[in-house]
Amino acid sequence: MEIFERVKYFRKNILHLSQKEFAKKLNISGSNLSNIEIGRINLTDRVINEICDVYNINKEWLCTGEGEIEKTLSRDEEIFNFFNKIKDTDNILAKRFILALSKLDIQDWEVLDKLINNYLNASKSETNIDILPKRTKPDHKLTPEEKRRIVNEEIDQEEKVQIL
Repeated sequence: MEIFERVKYFRKNILHLSQKEFAKKLNISGSNLSNIEIGRINLTDRVINEICDVYNINKEWLCTGEGEIEKTLSRDEEIFNFFNKIKDTDNILAKRFILALSKLDIQDWEVLDKLINNYLNASKSETNIDILPKRTKPDHKLTPEEKRRIVNEEIDQEEKVQIL
């Protein structure tokens, strides 16, 4: 697979974005992206770097096809990216939630941590379904095959619990 084919594959099959949506974040025209994706014009270093930065793509994979598709991010980078996504949307609920979290002190965080752990433990014991370890990445980063596998495993687990 050539670099232009990997760009199209990533945009279409992983991100499920139109050319217009994908190109807009890269500050290039849709027709320019179209020409890139069919190999009519070569990718410039600027566009390669922009694709990698904006869409969190491993540059080695994009250029050579080697390695993982997505860059491995540190926890701080993931948090930073999350805040940038929230900042760039009109999602009032998400912004209110982040604002509320920003006002918590250390005791509030400890209480919140305890609530989350209690909820997870209660959910786990009620259904006796151990699905958390199987989810190693956020839902939006799962491939369709991974999503199907997880759903099928959850259905199988629920059916086993109902039989017992």
